[in-house]
Amino acid sequence: MTLRQMVGNHTTTGFDYVRLEPGSPQLLARGGQAVVCARRTAGDFDPSWLHGEPKNALERHSAAAPA
Repeated sequence: MTLRQMVGNHTTTGFDYVRLEPGSPQLLARGGQAVVCARRTAGDFDPSWLHGEPKNALERHSAAAPA
């Protein structure tokens, strides 16, 4: 998993599905997912920003983070 972007309450991640067998790894598929964090309030939804441990966990998977 790679964190592609985190802006406000929008997070986009990327995934590579790789077959690991003897020899060289083979990329089988590539995908991604966008997630919006929101909080329900009085019949509506308000943006809810990531903070604390969930944000730290995602940042560890940033493309810019060391492997």
